[in-house]
Amino acid sequence: MCGNLGLLLGEDCAFSAEDAAEAMTRVVAMRGAQSYGFWRATPSQLSVHRAVLRKRADLATTLRSALARKGRCQKDQRPLVVGAHLRFATSSRSFAKEAHPHSWLGPVRTEVNGIKTTRIVLCTHNGDFEALDIGKLFGGDSRPMALDELRRWLSVRLGRPAPCAADSCALAGCLDLLFAAGDATSAARLALARLDDIRAGDATLRSTLIDGLKAGLDADALTKLLKERYPSNMAPLSAPDAQRIAKDALAEFQKGDLRTAVVRVLKNAHGAFGVAAHASAAPGAVVLGSVKQPMIVGIGRGFVAYASERAALHVGCVGSHLEARYVLREGDVISVVSGTGDHCGAVLQRATLADGSFSTLEDFDGVSELMARPVSPSQFGGDVVGKDLADLPAVLRAITRSFEDGPNKMTASAFSSKLFDAQRRASSHLDLVIIGVECSLWVAEQWAVNLRAACPSLRVVVASSNKALAALTACHNAITCNGATPSETVFPPGLKASQACRHALALAVSHSGQSFPTLHAARALKAAGADVFCVAGQLDVVIADDVIGQQFAPGSPVTDRVFSTNAGIRLAEAASLTTAATHHLLTELLVRVARAAPARDVALSRHDLDELATLARTSVERDLPKLCGGAHDAAVVGRAWGDHAVEPLIAFTAALIYILVTVTAGLPIAHAIAQACGLSKGSPWNYVILFADALLYTFFTVVFSLLLRLIQGRTLLARFGKRTCLVLDVPMVHQCAVAFAQKLFGLSYGLNGCEFAGGNPGDHAVHKCLHRIVRGTLVAVGVPDGRLKALVDVECATFLTALQLKSLSNWGVGAEVCTVGHHSYTPDVVDRAVIFDFDRPKFLSEVRHNMGSTVEPVARRMLYLAEPTPSPPNVRGRVVGAVSHGSEQDLAGALASHAVVEALYEGRVASLERLVAFYVLFHAMAERVSRVSRFFFYLRFDTWRSQAGTRVATTPSPTSPAAAVSVATGLMDDVRRVESSAAFRDSMHRSRYGGSVLDFSGRGNRTARDVMDRSWRPGLMDMSHRSLTLNDVSAYSNLGLDLSSSGPSGYRFRLPQSSSDPSPPHLAAQPSVVHEDGSHHTQDSKESPEELRPAHAA
Repeated sequence: MCGNLGLLLGEDCAFSAEDAAEAMTRVVAMRGAQSYGFWRATPSQLSVHRAVLRKRADLATTLRSALARKGRCQKDQRPLVVGAHLRFATSSRSFAKEAHPHSWLGPVRTEVNGIKTTRIVLCTHNGDFEALDIGKLFGGDSRPMALDELRRWLSVRLGRPAPCAADSCALAGCLDLLFAAGDATSAARLALARLDDIRAGDATLRSTLIDGLKAGLDADALTKLLKERYPSNMAPLSAPDAQRIAKDALAEFQKGDLRTAVVRVLKNAHGAFGVAAHASAAPGAVVLGSVKQPMIVGIGRGFVAYASERAALHVGCVGSHLEARYVLREGDVISVVSGTGDHCGAVLQRATLADGSFSTLEDFDGVSELMARPVSPSQFGGDVVGKDLADLPAVLRAITRSFEDGPNKMTASAFSSKLFDAQRRASSHLDLVIIGVECSLWVAEQWAVNLRAACPSLRVVVASSNKALAALTACHNAITCNGATPSETVFPPGLKASQACRHALALAVSHSGQSFPTLHAARALKAAGADVFCVAGQLDVVIADDVIGQQFAPGSPVTDRVFSTNAGIRLAEAASLTTAATHHLLTELLVRVARAAPARDVALSRHDLDELATLARTSVERDLPKLCGGAHDAAVVGRAWGDHAVEPLIAFTAALIYILVTVTAGLPIAHAIAQACGLSKGSPWNYVILFADALLYTFFTVVFSLLLRLIQGRTLLARFGKRTCLVLDVPMVHQCAVAFAQKLFGLSYGLNGCEFAGGNPGDHAVHKCLHRIVRGTLVAVGVPDGRLKALVDVECATFLTALQLKSLSNWGVGAEVCTVGHHSYTPDVVDRAVIFDFDRPKFLSEVRHNMGSTVEPVARRMLYLAEPTPSPPNVRGRVVGAVSHGSEQDLAGALASHAVVEALYEGRVASLERLVAFYVLFHAMAERVSRVSRFFFYLRFDTWRSQAGTRVATTPSPTSPAAAVSVATGLMDDVRRVESSAAFRDSMHRSRYGGSVLDFSGRGNRTARDVMDRSWRPGLMDMSHRSLTLNDVSAYSNLGLDLSSSGPSGYRFRLPQSSSDPSPPHLAAQPSVVHEDGSHHTQDSKESPEELRPAHAA
């Protein structure tokens, strides 16, 4: 749950790095952000910043401010490279030292191509690094090394322990080890790395190789030198081993550049990786890699941008200047090299992990209408949730139109055709597998129930993406995987999940289109032979590209496998519009599927489907705008409940002011009144007065709260303190509403917060919620429309649950109950009621049972148990179900068949209206609390985000991201886990070499202590708040690239070459190193300032 973003800006870029970084951060922050960091590199300076985000700080503005403090980069100082990372902790806690960018060695003094310089390798990484195959890394047999053991292994070879516990730091250590081009020290270290720990860390062997490389010896001479200086107290070194070490040292010295290091690491690593690497030796370059994590590169005049989120390239100034983009495929590594000249350009080259050879990248997609919609700046602040609710009716109307004449119509036709294909059904054990997480899953579950009701013959499975992924990959037996349900309870028994899904249709529901479990479950379903469709917020999502194969270049055809709500990116963490849009899209899909179903497979007539579609359309066009207008009763109730929630803060503030004023003035109020009335100081009544003042100090908050409640007309004897709110409704509604409300109050304080929980009143709400009831508990109850025969029993159960919760009271006061529904009936247990004044047409059951004005649920239930009567002739054309089920011959059978229509009305229309009402209620409540709190110590809070900031679930769960799916066996071959301590002891090979384990405390023998010799150990450095100016030696001089040719037209950097400068053309100016403390030296350097000047100046 991390995100990368970065920029390379040339002289002719039309915008600043600060503006672009702020806009891109708004979008990338959807992946979660507890801490952040960035590097900022110019040809003469490299600055690194890391920090933990304060709980209520806005990440985008915070990052912008931190970037601006590093100084504004003038155009003559470009190319400017900025690489940022937003971290959501997975492998370690959120501390500044755990934030990215990471560097194992930090800045070290070294000599590159004969020039003394300061070198640092930085990387940012989103994903999970689990292990590295050390054997394959050096061309041998497989030897996976788990992360703990890998850290110890790197500590020996790099000469210092890990700076922090993050998995990305180990990745940075691998890059520090493998990046050796032009650096004799690094090449010698890497050549010895494959040996055992004692010899790999020996200072004598390293110095021998360094001397030989600096002297320019060939392989034979270097081998001879190595044998001559080989320590006699070590295990013998065979001639082939010595030759191999010498050849490796020469090869790494010549070809071990940064981009090759990235390829080697990703090719042999286990995990998920979105990597951006940068080295001070190449200030205008960055290397990007993608394995099981998204990464995208965009180019425009004067800039190159990259990010983990596609939409980040379509936002703000970056989006307005974007000309083309490239989405990294699985295993892609991209090197971006920038330069300066009259015009800005860049050379982008691509390699795959399969071959590792780089060639010019030319597969850019020009900007087209198929790509992500630009994110509206209106989402960048203010009442973001309120804007989503205001947009909700328009978005839902657009979805309806898209099924009438748009891409969704084509996709629905393809989906229905495949779903009812006789040949496919005969060869498959399942018809449809539906997957999703959180709100997407809850909405999909209700749709699956409704789909089964409409088409009973369909074999439908709906499961959490995590459970489906576990069943498809690891949990094919009865053993649970990370708590996920075994496949036997999700998929048909007797078959492996991968076999059950063969030839089935799969529907992946994910608004972002890249939730990690949903994405990988979709990949697994496709590998199992399922035909994958998806429901997303827009066409340009990872599932559409990676799983379905949608192309986005101009003129590309639109796939018939993606249903799009066209809601686009929504930055509010409290999801309202996106959930409602997904629900309505599935409603339209259900109608289309049922219309396309063979007559034997559908329980509804065409007239029924037309009436259901009319009810849904009427709700979207007429009823929902009333709810979202801001003046509905739901908003009124929300503001009243907001007064409950903010009461502790107001009372605390009043008590604080009272204490400060009376104590400072020395006149407690009762004492002051007594003195004003002439009470003498010697009167014994003074003790009574002082006691009264003491009581008032003690219970001032209680007295003030009672007075405030009296003025506002609220319940006097409700419990004081933080309120609890319970939401009772069908599972989809109460789960989505509780998740929404909890995130609205995610940044609230202890004095103005509210706790939320929920339950299904027709199932387990009493057992889940009864113990939570105290005086003043807020209970919001969604009531199904019990005027319909199919729903009257559910309504009775709902009111019974409300009565049971209300019956718990103390001092005559219990919970405060508010009902939300379509019917005007409100029993005595209800304190408030939100009644929809929608003019819903009557249903057949209401007319045939002569409901009339009967409102009491039990009475209606008794009437429904009686025999139906014929309806009056003049009512037939205006009653839902009259055309299809109005037969006078079998009234009971007609009403039983019509019950399906009533159930679908509840599941597809009425439940959505109640859900939107809950959204409006809780949004008004949270906004009321936030706005009022602004006047009390300015304790207002943003309602559209929480501290986590996570909108997209990118955590690999429940299975390892490193493993690949084997459909043949249905089993995932995960990375071999090792016990790091035992494996490390074994890796020392003490029995073979007679050495001792590395002792970082210095208590081991001399050989072990030599590993930590100062010549190999840069001092530890906390770079969280340091700015370094580092010398530049271009490692890309070893790449053999012609940076002035072979790039895309208009995107080439021409490197300036001065005839008056005798230094090599790839060398830039090298000013002295400047720390933030004002000193002019590197951490380990003892050279004089003159030695840090440019080579030609020295």
